[in-house]
Amino acid sequence: MSRQKFVKTILLGPILSLLPRRWREVQPLFSTIHWPMAAAISGIAEFFVALLAYVFWYSYSVTHWARDAVYAAINAGADIPPTAQGFAGLALMFLHPFTWLIALCALEGAVRFLGGAFAGEALGILPLFLADKILARFTRGRRRRGPSDEGSGWSSFLPSIQRQISFLWHPDLPDEVEYSADETGELMSIRASRPKSGWEPPRVVCCDGAYYRLEASSEECGARPFVYALRRLATGVPGRSVIRYSAPS
Repeated sequence: MSRQKFVKTILLGPILSLLPRRWREVQPLFSTIHWPMAAAISGIAEFFVALLAYVFWYSYSVTHWARDAVYAAINAGADIPPTAQGFAGLALMFLHPFTWLIALCALEGAVRFLGGAFAGEALGILPLFLADKILARFTRGRRRRGPSDEGSGWSSFLPSIQRQISFLWHPDLPDEVEYSADETGELMSIRASRPKSGWEPPRVVCCDGAYYRLEASSEECGARPFVYALRRLATGVPGRSVIRYSAPS
């Protein structure tokens, strides 16, 4: 990651990551920010802000509502020890809807941090995500379908977490590469235990000096569930968009 991209990710990314992906895509800075890192920073900040809000809210409950209620009961003749003020404040606080709002913010921050740090998902805050879904329903017929509609964000977070958990139980194995041929040329099939980032048809892959076009990718069962089908090209030109791959020996 370049220094400029790192600075933008640290300074602007945590704020912009609050937005849904479709809203972020229209920003000029979209391609210059590492969104999973920005979402992880934003999520952990949201969690700690909610934690501080909880402490302040508890202090306010003890020093106001609970104190007034306990001392009013004592003045009325009730046998209540003054130390019950803390428990009464906690009980009264949990009856207030603002307490549950703080808890939801803390939970959302923790989920956003885990999504960015371990699942590679830049999750915006849930209220804006729901607002985006409502707007998308009314504008679906007026816009083209984009990458942000392909199950990204909160709708794909659970599958991403499930995939990461499955990786803990299955070791990272070397790829299995098989060569074959048909009437139109040479084929190469790669089976991997982990998905390959950026390997989307019709990307060009350079393997040991030969160029192949990625024709299809699929996910199956087994220790190497990610399967990539490639066809050899007659010629190839090196470029920044070409994927470099070395077949295991």
